[in-house]
This record gives sequence, structure tokens and C-alpha cells, in this order.
Amino acid sequence: MDYKKYEKRLIENITMYEGCWLWGGVVKGFGYGRMSIGSRTDGTRKQISTHRLSYLIYRGEIGDKCVLHKCDMPSCVNPAHLFLGTHGDNNRDREAKGRGVYLSGAANKNSKHVQSEIDEIREKHSSGDYTYRRLAKEYGFKSHKSIIDIIREKTWSPKPPKTRSEL
Repeated sequence: MDYKKYEKRLIENITMYEGCWLWGGVVKGFGYGRMSIGSRTDGTRKQISTHRLSYLIYRGEIGDKCVLHKCDMPSCVNPAHLFLGTHGDNNRDREAKGRGVYLSGAANKNSKHVQSEIDEIREKHSSGDYTYRRLAKEYGFKSHKSIIDIIREKTWSPKPPKTRSEL
């Protein structure tokens, strides 16, 4: 596919900010820009991440690689800020930039429970008198599977996990 023909559309939707070319069009999950390319009539229409499109336009083929950001700005499409890497490189880059930390228990700002409730749940479970479903209902969990994760210390562990891979 000739990606160069999308250069004008890409450029029309960017704002310069401290060396970054920030995409101002449609933004999807985690702040990455998205753009439609191809044609409906010939069946080549597809969505592409704008940082990948920028790489294809200005730097060349990507193959099965990931396009990573030196600047750590997901909406940046500046080709000077983009480089290729493997999925492993992408994961290591994410961890090195501190985006791979997932907080557990009370440290997670989205938690609806407090440590004292979790301690009660574990204590009641260890007594043998409470089922997972009963505990879930009593403490307002949507699923008994959350209770299983608490009991097994997959969530609300004494030492919170640092990365997804440690979950």
C-alpha cells in the first residue's frame, strides 16, 4: 500500500509541542491516535495507529515489529521520536518508563474496599463456615471469583505486584 498518500491528512491533524507532533484527530485506548486508510470499494479500508502510519510514511516498513516512542507520548507521530522493537522490547520500555506498575489493594485508587474488610474475609474463609459466594454477597463483590483472588492473594496481596507479568 502507498502510505505516502496519507501524509497530508496526517500533517493536517498534528500540533507541535516541545518537539512532539501530537495527533489531534481520533484517539483510542491509552491515548494512541487512529486513522482510517484504504478504500471501502476495494475492501482495503482499515484502521491504523497514527504513530505506525507516520513510521510507514517517513521511515519505511515495520514488518512484525512494534513502533515505540522515545518521548513516551502515545499521541506523538514525530518520526524522529519513533523506533522499532520487538514485543519484548516494548514491554521492557514500558516497565523502564514506569507505566507497568499496577497497584493492588488499598494502594489502588479504584479499590472499593479497605484492608480491614479483606482481613475479615480471609478470617471468615479460614473458619470454613463461609463459601466464596456468601462472602462475595456479604461484602458487595459482583463475583465470587474476586473472593477467590483475595483468598489466594492474587489481589490484595501483602506485597503488591509491580508489573502485569507478576499478577
